[in-house]
Amino acid sequence: MKEYELVKKQLEREHNRAIDDIMYEHYIEQDLGPEVGAKKLGIPCRAFVYFV
Repeated sequence: MKEYELVKKQLEREHNRAIDDIMYEHYIEQDLGPEVGAKKLGIPCRAFVYFV
């Protein structure tokens, strides 16, 4: 769980938004699957699924 917190803080800092907003944009609005969304964000696929 600690590694997910690090990924969360990194994403929130890079995008200046909450993790919920980032994931909503990529998973719902852009309709990206876990592999493509994770690659676009530069995070592991497991982390993408965890936050979704």
